[in-house]
Amino acid sequence: MRKLRQLQRQAYASKKEKFINNIIQASQKDSKTFHKLVKQQRSKHDTNTDILYIGNQAFEGEKILSAWQTHFETLGTPNFDENIYDLEHLEFSKLQNNLIPELDVQNKEITKATPTEIESAIRKLNTGKASDENGIVSEHYIHAIDIFETIIKDRLEPELFPSQNTLQRGFTEGASSLFTAFIVFETTMLYKFLKVVLELLTLDAEKNYTNMTLQVKWGDQTTQHVNIQQGIRQGA
Repeated sequence: MRKLRQLQRQAYASKKEKFINNIIQASQKDSKTFHKLVKQQRSKHDTNTDILYIGNQAFEGEKILSAWQTHFETLGTPNFDENIYDLEHLEFSKLQNNLIPELDVQNKEITKATPTEIESAIRKLNTGKASDENGIVSEHYIHAIDIFETIIKDRLEPELFPSQNTLQRGFTEGASSLFTAFIVFETTMLYKFLKVVLELLTLDAEKNYTNMTLQVKWGDQTTQHVNIQQGIRQGA
């Protein structure tokens, strides 16, 4: 029986991996097939439970929806009670995060942009206004960020693209970061099915919770917006 369950998990994992690879390949080459596969994935509906347990409390019927809202409000709100939250770990984590940019600036020399690079970047902007006596137009100030972004992009792209992972979606031209969310979700569900521990590391994820809200959908109803101030480690 144990061997049978192992074979079932392996077969499911293989099928799931093939399906995900098809979606990834289609997203790059065949838009029609990609949307078809995504629609197929979303069309699988699960049956909602009749009773929901949160802690030792049970909720039924219409109370389930409000229970979900209360549950995610609690998860999304930081609790700095010393009996619940490890305040020492919090301070240590802040110290580590502050050291990273300090060490990066101290140990890495930043090459100044050359006049040629700046001129090249400016030529890529859509201007059209008359310049002043120094040859500068208002768009130079408005789009200053775009100028520096173009310089850095032209420098880094030749070095990054050859080593970029095929699964990378964020900061990739022509590829939506939503693909990343889909990959993370499917990977999480796969490891949960296989009952294998999965560690997910995020970079600069704190900004994801700036002005972030969510709604919990239950059947054909949704809760009111819930403010999220921290990671909740659960799908909604």
